[in-house]
Amino acid sequence: MRLRAVATAVVLVACHGPLAVGAALKSPESDAAWVIDPALAARTTAAAQVMAGVWGGEASVLDGWTITFVDRFERNGKTVVVGKTTRTPVLGGGKVEVWTGTSAVCVEATDLAHEVGHVVIHDHDHADARWRDPAFWDRMAEELCAVVPREDEACRQRLSAGKGIWH
Repeated sequence: MRLRAVATAVVLVACHGPLAVGAALKSPESDAAWVIDPALAARTTAAAQVMAGVWGGEASVLDGWTITFVDRFERNGKTVVVGKTTRTPVLGGGKVEVWTGTSAVCVEATDLAHEVGHVVIHDHDHADARWRDPAFWDRMAEELCAVVPREDEACRQRLSAGKGIWH
């Protein structure tokens, strides 16, 4: 019986689908324009795959995850929580929520890179030195510029500016 339960769990983990992208906006009319872009899912997927690579992971590490953009942040005491990563035990994957207020310009400059870091390196205590390394974040922004559509010059400029990516 125990072997059957383990086999079922392995099958369920192996069968979760690709990365999914959505939005749960309470006031969509007041949010950043990039949130309603028809290409949001494709851009988010491309950006998240690049982010995973910069963190040292494969794009497949995002399989079974859902990224949701929200227009509200949370408070945890005095701390403002602008992104949240929640794993789904046993089944793999999980949920990532990103506050759209971390970038008025484009999805690539949001807190998503930070949350993908949690997915890839499993470091929720921020002990890894990359969290605080400006050179790491500059490299992240540079890699992301490569997948930003040519016509989105504002995003390229934001990523190229010092502190161009939220982290």
